[in-house]
Amino acid sequence: MALSSVPAEELRPLRCLRVLDAWCDGNADADAVRAAKLEAERARIMFAAVHNRNPAAALACAAVVCAASLVRPLALRDQLATADGVTSGAWTSFGDPQNPARAAARAEFARIIRCLIPVEAVEAAMEANP
Repeated sequence: MALSSVPAEELRPLRCLRVLDAWCDGNADADAVRAAKLEAERARIMFAAVHNRNPAAALACAAVVCAASLVRPLALRDQLATADGVTSGAWTSFGDPQNPARAAARAEFARIIRCLIPVEAVEAAMEANP
């Protein structure tokens, strides 16, 4: 797994994955995912820089950023659903946490995210990193 090439002291990708996992469980919001994603993106940029070249680590961080990016469409739907005077009808009802369509969409996003990058496998790979 590419994340094993991330130096042990670089925790931003793993933190992003943990926040993403918490979002999948309903224990973090899209803003927390966005902040963690930005930190993982900063790590990717650092590893891609000429003076600190580590292509495998940069690729691993990019994979984390891509997985975290999957939260954005659902967050945008929530924002549209709750914006005053912007939308109505189906969009408004989508923003209701009790709406089965919203719950199904979130569950599907969580399934996709966990298929892409299972947190347990990531943690094991990073712990194996000397």
